[in-house]
Amino acid sequence: MTLRNLHFTLILFTACFACMHPAFSANPAAWTGTWSAPSLSQPSVPIIICLHTGGTATEHVGDYRGTGTWKIEGTVAKIHWTSKWTGLLRPAANGGFELLTWKSDTQLDHAPDDIQPARRISPGPDK
Repeated sequence: MTLRNLHFTLILFTACFACMHPAFSANPAAWTGTWSAPSLSQPSVPIIICLHTGGTATEHVGDYRGTGTWKIEGTVAKIHWTSKWTGLLRPAANGGFELLTWKSDTQLDHAPDDIQPARRISPGPDK
């Protein structure tokens, strides 16, 4: 599969499953809160991501602390970290969610460096 086909498939896949998660399609308040996923850098330690009202984000992996910004793009929450990594939190085929990550300055039309199941730990203050 070419990278172009992979990118198109990723977009189509995300759009299809957004129909199964209508609250998560374009409502930033639906995404705010705390999320967890296995970490690429420390597999035995989960990454904890907090998406805050107003578009700021924080991440914790063990002793590491990071910050960034996030916004809704179509049916995904796109996170730009100050470390230059990018994350996409999106609905998954199994009805849950998944976190896709790209290393520093990698273009999003390339395959992600990691894809992990993600789960919401707690809703944000808007809930």
